[in-house]
Amino acid sequence: NDDYYHYIYGLCSTTALGSIIYAYRKQIRPFSFNPQNEQFLLWPRHTKSSSTGRRLTTSGRNAALAAVPPLPSRLMGFVTLSFGLGLLSQTLPKFQIPLEYIGGSNANSNEGNKSNGNVNGNATGSSQNNQDSKNSTWKVRCPFDFTDSKSKLNHSKNSNNNLPLTIHDIHGIERITRHAGLWSFGLVSLGASFLSPCIATRTYLAMPLVMAYVGGEHNDSRFRRNIGGSLSEDMDNITSNVPFGALISGRQLVVGGRDGNSNGNLGASTTSTTTRMDLLKEFYNQELKGLNLALGMTTAALFVVRKGRI
Repeated sequence: NDDYYHYIYGLCSTTALGSIIYAYRKQIRPFSFNPQNEQFLLWPRHTKSSSTGRRLTTSGRNAALAAVPPLPSRLMGFVTLSFGLGLLSQTLPKFQIPLEYIGGSNANSNEGNKSNGNVNGNATGSSQNNQDSKNSTWKVRCPFDFTDSKSKLNHSKNSNNNLPLTIHDIHGIERITRHAGLWSFGLVSLGASFLSPCIATRTYLAMPLVMAYVGGEHNDSRFRRNIGGSLSEDMDNITSNVPFGALISGRQLVVGGRDGNSNGNLGASTTSTTTRMDLLKEFYNQELKGLNLALGMTTAALFVVRKGRI
């Protein structure tokens, strides 16, 4: 019974989450911040005051004077955090600048003046330019563009024609991964682990990345059997659980994995002339939410600058 499955699954998940929180609060964090355990750290959490020579801790007003993580750790933390927050930002509605400048449309009149080449046309164009400049104004708009459709799946054309689904029919973050939420959480946790000197904390924070892979595979396995959702064979072939997995493996370069007949039997697949770089450019130009990505990377940079103490 599917209901009993969800009951047992929910109970086990809640118990596991509670044990994870307990382990961090009661075991890993106290061990990591205990001054007596500094020999087990990759770099010291403490530094010495230049005036008194006494050791400073990472709490309170002395936190800013604590030892800074090494540059390689900060670089790895920034890259991984940017990747994770970047994935997360693509699942949100498209951000847009809340102020928009609306100017007068005088391009057509200028082109008309050049083609006519008469004085009366120039005079009329100048008058129109003055009128357009008066009509120019700033408009306040919503910072979220809810009309954006980049994250929506649209393959109705191929479905109606019984043609195999291709990567050009997939829009948004699904081109990268089918489980952006899981992988963004795992990558953010991994990025935070690079900023901690404690090996136990690093191992603890790296585990969500493993969970992202296992959880994604488990979800896909259920959907392939039409349990709790659906995952078509075409969609499974041209997308992946692991970010960029289908692109790197070349599955997104395959034009068709079926013969295109109404029975949908497997047929000979053909490889298009499109390259991986072409697909990346297409995603960048048509699907990527640039302002969302910039805000995600800014958040990652601020987190690293503040040293991301865990």
